[in-house]
Amino acid sequence: MNKNEFLSALAKKLSVLNDSEKEDIISEYTDTINEKVKNGMNEKEAVKDFGDIDDLAKEILKAYKINPDYENNSESFSQKSEAAIKRGAGKIADFSRRLASKFKNANELSLELLFEIVIKVFLVLIGLAILGMCFDCLCDIGEGLLGHSFVSPYSEILVTIWYLFIFSIFVLLGVMLVTTAFKKYFEGNNQKSSQHKALNTKKEDKQVKNGTTIGDVLILIVKIFVIVWLIVPLMFMDLLAIVFLVLTIVYLIKGLDLFGLSLIMIGIVSVITYLIILLFKLILNKTKLSIIPLIVSTLFIIVGGVMFTFSVMSIDYYDKAPKGIKMETLTTTLNVNENAHIHYNNFYNREQDIKKITDNTLKDGEIKLDIAYNKDCYNVSVDEEVIKEDCDGTCSLEVVHYININADSIDDINSAKVAYKLFIDNLKNKKVYNYHKIFTGNLKITANEATLAKIAINNY
Repeated sequence: MNKNEFLSALAKKLSVLNDSEKEDIISEYTDTINEKVKNGMNEKEAVKDFGDIDDLAKEILKAYKINPDYENNSESFSQKSEAAIKRGAGKIADFSRRLASKFKNANELSLELLFEIVIKVFLVLIGLAILGMCFDCLCDIGEGLLGHSFVSPYSEILVTIWYLFIFSIFVLLGVMLVTTAFKKYFEGNNQKSSQHKALNTKKEDKQVKNGTTIGDVLILIVKIFVIVWLIVPLMFMDLLAIVFLVLTIVYLIKGLDLFGLSLIMIGIVSVITYLIILLFKLILNKTKLSIIPLIVSTLFIIVGGVMFTFSVMSIDYYDKAPKGIKMETLTTTLNVNENAHIHYNNFYNREQDIKKITDNTLKDGEIKLDIAYNKDCYNVSVDEEVIKEDCDGTCSLEVVHYININADSIDDINSAKVAYKLFIDNLKNKKVYNYHKIFTGNLKITANEATLAKIAINNY
């Protein structure tokens, strides 16, 4: 193989590099061959002195942090993407250098690195946006299934755990995506072969003379971004998960069947901690990290999820107020001769908590109200007022009889304590009630058919 054949074959094997890098290498080897020919070798002997061309190409590619087993016909998608990005960055850098040629400190490597990072940042943002949309859908699906399959506050707890789990997976995949894209910028540059070091001596000397490059500044910016937008939020998230884990352990000791939930939280804390350590090692150029803790954490989450699911399925649900609530009924009889509006204030009631009962033995305009409420939470009173209203000029004056049912809260903190104690005690016995009914007033309206037709109910 003569000089031209050797250089042509080497250029093909280095096609993954951008044009300027490839030209530098070919130029170096051309000068080396010419020097050997001047010293008495012929071209074939000079070429043979380099050894096997495939091994040589692998050494060169290793020096540029590219898979040495790279082949044009069998390259992976990530390698093709890397090559395309480098070629695109090189072309943009060449164009920019021509525009910025008047600046003496413009550095080829720095400009190429600048545009290479810009392209990768753009692609990573697109990837994160796509991941975000997918995980938003998963969050909505989980909220729809868990939020409507269980009662409060069980449903809120499950939805929160689901969000935390989905967010952990999203962060994990996001870190993997960012690591894959920017890993080489955090690695040291002292892994080049001794043979290729000699070829790059001039280029390295030139970089040293120029001092800190744009690439160094960009790498620093990327590291600061990772710390501020990934590591710090993950640390707060890890702290929150640890607090939640401690709470599950405390309630486990108190007798609640939360062993599965505790395993889930241990797994989530371990995954988040693993991500934090991974990011720190990436910043410190130490990317070697065992994947075993991540696998073990995932197993904890899966096993805990199965156990927690069986635990939830074993709980009995009752759509009524829990036992132990001190209910009291206020009964009052009113007479209305006009249209009546009943305002049912401050109760967290639903339509099924308001019942209309027809009793034709009652006189026209006679209304009987029965209001059941938790006397530990509310003081209930009823007042009336008759108002003449103008129907916005569309009708004559209308007389409306307003009946206001007022529920004044006695002690919100004490009410919350009562609900909390009942929930814990019932959960120990594998029972869950409708705890909204603790703060709900049940209204029963009794009147004859004609009077009931004049009554409207407004719940505030």
